[in-house]
Amino acid sequence: MSTNKSLFNTEIKILNWNCNQVSIYLVVLVLFFVLIVGRHKLNTTIHQQHREALALIPKKRHLTSIICLSVVHTILHVVFVLFISSNNLGFIIVSIFAHAVGVYFVFRYQIKDQKHPIHSLANALRNYDRKDKQTMEDINIIRQLLDKNDKIINNEKPLNL
Repeated sequence: MSTNKSLFNTEIKILNWNCNQVSIYLVVLVLFFVLIVGRHKLNTTIHQQHREALALIPKKRHLTSIICLSVVHTILHVVFVLFISSNNLGFIIVSIFAHAVGVYFVFRYQIKDQKHPIHSLANALRNYDRKDKQTMEDINIIRQLLDKNDKIINNEKPLNL
């Protein structure tokens, strides 16, 4: 085997594994594509779980799934670095295309966050800093809107938020 590796060939050299067969090369490219798209789903799910967990008090946070998913995410990242570092144009092209497809599928099909904005607002109102001028202004605006809507409701007029 030559020491000069071309960016435009179908040779795979990852760690100590070498392969020159075109059929295996194509299968590995498809696998690489699926892993990247799956990693986008995993990445979005991890970040979503982070946001939802941070809305809870520390004792109620379910950390096991977040930690396990983060470990899998890290392992996949190492695998991707190995593939990309193989210095092969096919992996680079598949990587670019798979990232675009991954973003599309994640934002098309990901479930919405489970934390409700009303619950977040109520939690924020219970635990706000009275010394923070902007927070106090925001709370006053919320109070005014609630008071206005209460008056509308009591007069049986349409609710106008």
